[in-house]
Amino acid sequence: MKREDVKLGMSVTFGHSQGSPAIGIVSKLNPKRVQVKITEQYNSNPPGTTFSVPYWVLQPSEKQVELAYPVGLKVVRVSWLSARDMEREDWHDELVPVLEFEDGSIVYPSADVTGNSGGGFLFARGVAGESFYVMPTEEAHA
Repeated sequence: MKREDVKLGMSVTFGHSQGSPAIGIVSKLNPKRVQVKITEQYNSNPPGTTFSVPYWVLQPSEKQVELAYPVGLKVVRVSWLSARDMEREDWHDELVPVLEFEDGSIVYPSADVTGNSGGGFLFARGVAGESFYVMPTEEAHA
């Protein structure tokens, strides 16, 4: 495949011409290679193993694999939703925390399932059972 045709989260196959191909999800795009997390056993490699392969060996998979977003992505920043994104959502005067991931995507809460209003907070529970909320350390947008 050409680099411009490969997208994060895309189902792909790769492998040798003999035998069954590996089936996986594109998890990271690099300039010359792509990281693919396999979703099924491939040779002696269990599901979840990540391979770094050149773009040209990939083929789109006919078997679509569902992966719970953002499984496998690293949170790189906690911030407030930007004024531009607030405008895009048509939200006003709310403070909305954002989790930003290594691929540039973001996750933020809504007050309801239809996205009528932002706001609310993300709550978490630590490994020792302690409860806390996720809050940016930077100032909110003006």
